[in-house]
Amino acid sequence: KEVVAIFVPARKVVTASSDCTARLFDVESCKCERTFSGHTASVNSVEVSPDGRSLLTGSSDSSARMFCLESGECEQNFFDELS
Repeated sequence: KEVVAIFVPARKVVTASSDCTARLFDVESCKCERTFSGHTASVNSVEVSPDGRSLLTGSSDSSARMFCLESGECEQNFFDELS
């Protein structure tokens, strides 16, 4: 599946993938610095907050998750109970 990527401050890139994760990479070293997990289906979208502190992910599992970019911890889950 296609991977979605966005750039974030401090020369980083975030990817969303069909392996149920999003990942934060350093642009210069190309190394993965953090993996954001918890979804049970493909992650289809990612968005970084304007202040660069949070990551919102959307998934085919009918949920969205808010992660702390620094720690990688999931701060909030949003579920679609109608699905």
